[in-house]
Amino acid sequence: NRIFTRSSTHDSNEDYVVVDAAAPAAAAPGPHDASPPPYAAAAADAAAAAPTASLAVSSEFETVAASDAKAILSLASVSAGALPTSQGNDERTPTELVAVVDVSGSMAGENLRLMKKALTFVVEKGLNAQDSLAIVTFCSRVDVPLPFVRMDAGGKKAALHCIASLKDKDTTNLSGGLLQGLDLMAQRVARAGNAGQLGVTRSVVLFTDGLANNGITDTVTLRDAVRQVLPQTGGNGNGCAVFTFGFGRNHNEDMLRTISDATSGGQYFFLENPEAIPVAFADALGGLVSVVAQNAELCAEATPEAARLVKVLGSAYPAEVEADGSRVVVRLGDLYAEDEKDILIELHLPAVAAEGAAPPATVRWTLRYFDVARRAFETVDAGLVVARAAAVPEDQPVNATIEEHRSRLLVAEAMEAAAAVADTGDVARGQAMLIKAQEQLRASPAAATASPMFEALVQDLDTVAEQYGSRAQYEARGRKTTWMTSKAHNVQRSAMARGGAYEKKSKARMKASFA
Repeated sequence: NRIFTRSSTHDSNEDYVVVDAAAPAAAAPGPHDASPPPYAAAAADAAAAAPTASLAVSSEFETVAASDAKAILSLASVSAGALPTSQGNDERTPTELVAVVDVSGSMAGENLRLMKKALTFVVEKGLNAQDSLAIVTFCSRVDVPLPFVRMDAGGKKAALHCIASLKDKDTTNLSGGLLQGLDLMAQRVARAGNAGQLGVTRSVVLFTDGLANNGITDTVTLRDAVRQVLPQTGGNGNGCAVFTFGFGRNHNEDMLRTISDATSGGQYFFLENPEAIPVAFADALGGLVSVVAQNAELCAEATPEAARLVKVLGSAYPAEVEADGSRVVVRLGDLYAEDEKDILIELHLPAVAAEGAAPPATVRWTLRYFDVARRAFETVDAGLVVARAAAVPEDQPVNATIEEHRSRLLVAEAMEAAAAVADTGDVARGQAMLIKAQEQLRASPAAATASPMFEALVQDLDTVAEQYGSRAQYEARGRKTTWMTSKAHNVQRSAMARGGAYEKKSKARMKASFA
């Protein structure tokens, strides 16, 4: 297949925000009223830098017989650039963070102590003067002990005092705490105005060890409430990411996973023991503070009569497919430094009357994103052509990269299917499905790559299957680990030790700066 690419920069006046306009003058922040920060000064000369993200496309087959009507896969590979090795924590994209913390009675003792330790370490080592933090607590009631405050010396002092004062109380109004956290972010975004929509990384992190037993307790109802509020929380309507952290054996992983999945870039973390809290926090923040592109959107357009777009494989990102198969849009959200997003789309090639009868371009791909350093929207195009010939070469090569990512999605799907079977009570059959998936993976064309990702897929299938030894083990650990691991492979991002092959140097460096 033949590939052609084009990259261009667009002033953001074309789109949703005016990034070149002067930002509103920031009010002097009080201890409980931090104005949204201006863009980092380092962005002033970023326009001369290379584009932040690249796009490469390929197809499953280089040639398809002209007489065949055939379904094939096309792969779009998005790669984000690395952070400069000289860039430290003080030079990164500003971060606005709301920590929503469970202080119900079950948090008493070691859980709350380690939670306070984790929050303290984030304030002292993870956040700097360009960042802002708010803290929401929930039990039977919801409180905001720390509205947004800039993390300068005075702000850090106020935050540390707030954290030290946290005490456990009674029941768990998880929905009230989460919606209050999202509302704080929405108010923050409204104050920032259009010029502050992008160029800042915004996120809500939710910590709980139990079940919602106050407020909205139904998962679907809470998910719908979150979706209604999200567009107001930034990202030009895409909303901020919500990371959910459930630790211990008693939390509702269905609810936490559903909440994180409803947001762009969110992830669910299962913390088996309290000691894992700081590690998980560092894992999430290590990505948030290495964001290099925002609102990334990938579009595929089929040439009329040459191809029809059928579906996007996997369930990692929101996708829209036109009914006539002419166009697909996939919303990738924020890209971390060195992020790799590999999107597989099934397309149908019709039979053509004779060799050469198909139009020259089969699919045109377009990647559009907000470049944080340049403070402008970038567009990268790539065109894919699949040859139509009277005869197909017998030695047509296998596209190893497509096989690898097909396997990645099949493994994530197998994990979810195994959990669905185990949920019916047949844990042994769920474990057998995972073992069979591992055998199929080892026998697949992807095995020839022997890549770190392939090895991670094999290892993670083995680790998850081990936790299906009994119904009690599955309910305590296996189910939670399954959902966290399948998500890691779906979105190609590490979560604790799961999907570790996706953790790149830039994120690891930022993560290490917190540890």
